[in-house]
Amino acid sequence: MEENHTFFDEEREELIEEWPIQNIAKFGRNLVGSEIRYYLEFQEYPNSLETGFASVYNVSGWDETDAKEAFSMKNIQYSYGGNGTIRTIKNCEFFPGIKVSKEQRECLGVKVCEFASKELDVGHTSVDFSIPHFKKMFEADVEFHKQATIWQAHEYQCGHINNGIKCTGKPKLGEFTQIISSISSKRKFIGCTNWKMGELDHRYMIIPDNVDLKLLETMFNEYSYHANGIDFERDESNVIDECFMVRPNSTRSDTCPFLHKTGNHIVKGIINKKAEPCPVKFYHIIPEDLKNCPFIVTISVGIHNHPPPLPRKTPYNIKNQLQKIIDNEHILDLTARKLLTGIL
Repeated sequence: MEENHTFFDEEREELIEEWPIQNIAKFGRNLVGSEIRYYLEFQEYPNSLETGFASVYNVSGWDETDAKEAFSMKNIQYSYGGNGTIRTIKNCEFFPGIKVSKEQRECLGVKVCEFASKELDVGHTSVDFSIPHFKKMFEADVEFHKQATIWQAHEYQCGHINNGIKCTGKPKLGEFTQIISSISSKRKFIGCTNWKMGELDHRYMIIPDNVDLKLLETMFNEYSYHANGIDFERDESNVIDECFMVRPNSTRSDTCPFLHKTGNHIVKGIINKKAEPCPVKFYHIIPEDLKNCPFIVTISVGIHNHPPPLPRKTPYNIKNQLQKIIDNEHILDLTARKLLTGIL
């Protein structure tokens, strides 16, 4: 992309930033947005209103394929479902005379621990991560990934078989050198204590990037593992009363990493989907001719009846541009604008 596109002109940027908040826009017979805002960057947590909130993205200057990927609904942080039906609308009132495609999805909410804090019993129409209980949610998420890695390491059976006898080796931390685009880096993994050169199917697990390696190493060296995850002699002091564990609806894990007390028993909580389905619906509208109508719209209708899920997806354009940076070592004039919009 060239920097002389109107989209990147300073006066044009100022104009976009000063676009007023509009009221009432029709996107279909029964689809209305009572508030419309214009953006240059994708909103991972699009605002929502019971009467409809429209996030309109100006994609002037973008390659059409890249724009559709970067501003795709799959990049929102909410789990969503529905049949994914895409309809063609010949005359959308917001884009008069322009043929557009409309996709409808439903928010699937989140999963929370059965001992969830009452602070999590809230709905929202926008996301502000400066709110105190979000800090507790992030801390709980870090603990979850740390504990989950330990559980998986011990409960995942080593697959090596020698003369009909299964391997009984224990998990251990290992290290290998990874080379990407001529750049080498050290990576940790979880292997098997019985592994020998040339043997196949031993335990091998890559450690997720969001796990604190030093803390994980300490846990391997200093903590004993218990099959049910609880050391009743030591863990009573670690019991918490209010849990801030929030997981995306799509997660397969169903055990909370924190210990809770019910009566005289110490238990691990079960992570369940909230009983009431989230009423929010997402609508994604893309003009067929983005070159002459360079706007993509997400309309969110309803009020989320759950806390927001924590970030877990890296936006497409960020991943794409970071890869270009890795491939091109001579970018000396990189700015945040160039990273987000793809001018490298």
